[in-house]
Formats: sequence, structure tokens, C-alpha cells
Amino acid sequence: METTRIEWQDVGGLFVAINEHHRFGTDAVLLENFALSRPASRICDIGSGCGIIPFLICKRKKDLDIFAVEIQEDAAELIKASADKNNLNNIKVICGDVRDRELVSRNIENTSLDLVICNPPYYKENSGAKSKSEERAKAREENTLSIYDAAEAANKMLKFGGRFCICQKSERLCDCFDAMRKNSIEPKRMRMIYSSISQKPWLVLIEGKKGAKPFLEVMPPLVIDSEEGQREIKSIYTVMGCE
Repeated sequence: METTRIEWQDVGGLFVAINEHHRFGTDAVLLENFALSRPASRICDIGSGCGIIPFLICKRKKDLDIFAVEIQEDAAELIKASADKNNLNNIKVICGDVRDRELVSRNIENTSLDLVICNPPYYKENSGAKSKSEERAKAREENTLSIYDAAEAANKMLKFGGRFCICQKSERLCDCFDAMRKNSIEPKRMRMIYSSISQKPWLVLIEGKKGAKPFLEVMPPLVIDSEEGQREIKSIYTVMGCE
């Protein structure tokens, strides 16, 4: 495996290892904030990448049980390096395919989690321009993880009433709802994210609850370039310690 130079990203005093293939953006920060707006103690992050979501969770509370499932070995190594550097023993890294039920059940007891989070690939396999990087292609396209795969895994891991939180391109909202309902997870809360109110939404945040009855709360949108949106973004980054 080719060795890629590691960089250290300071996230409010917590150092996260990244490289040219595995970084993080605003979508991961918004998803973590959305998911952790309600309490949870046992959590799994599917397709964890460099592990930014588990590490952001640890900035809130360091004694939660967190599983980070990541199929790419170099990304899993980044998570382990960050956990070691920050002396975080509560993050368990599972390097493997979340579609491998035996692997997951060996590491995470079925129906034992309060919350499953997933920032999945946004594009269907073989859709749009191909990435030149194999690592980026896996993160971008559903060749190793689809919305349906993530929802199926979440259903296995979540206790009754447990939550599944996901972000996705707004044009794939129907796929998200369909995947959740096919896996006994009812969509309960949704928020659209806009760069500008004059543009279409670029992201949707969705929370589903295992075994719940139908009722969907559509939250007010977040318009990032608005005055109110900027205040909210600043507040989120302040919580992270990144004013």
C-alpha cells in the first residue's frame, strides 16, 4: 500500500490525522451537530473516513462508547493514530466492510446501540465523472457502501427506538426515506442545507428512529450565507472550540 503523508488538523485542541485522500468538510460537522442534538451513549459511525465525527463527539463527552467502521485500511490507520495522539481509548476502530454481518456482529452486539451515524458516498456507482483516486472514488460513489447498505447495518445495530442519522445530496432524499423504511427505520426529522436561498439545497440531514410510527418533522432550513445562518455556523464551530 502506498504511503501517504499525514497532516494534523487542529480541531479546537484535538488533533485529527488527515491525508490527501481522507479529509473532512462542513457536511460532516453539520451531521455530527444534528445527530448529537439529542443524547446517546453507544454510537457507531459507518464509513468513518479520517474519523472526524467520532472525534467531534469526543469533544462533547469523552466517556461514550464509539465504534468507527471504515473499509479503507489507510483511513482506519488515521483514526487509530488520532485516537492515540489524543489519548482516547473509547473509540474502537473496525477496519472492514459494514456489509459483512459476521465482522460487525463480532465487534458490535446486535440491537445494542443508541445511535448510528453515516456520511455516505453521495453518488450512485458509475454516475458522473470518475475520480482518478481509488480512495476518493470509494468515498464518492456507492461501489462499497450504498444508502441501503448503511440502513440495513443500522437496523441490525440499533436497539428499538435507536436513531439513524445520515446526510446526503437533496436529490437523493427519496432513496434515503426508502432505505430507512425498508429496514424498519422511520424518518422522523429532516433539515435542508442551502449555500444561498437563491440556490437549490446542496445537503439534507435526516434522522430516522427504529420501530417508530410515521411522523416527520421538517425543520427550518439552514441558509449558510444568511445572517442567521452565519450565527448558527459560528455557534457550531464555537462548540467545537474553533472560533
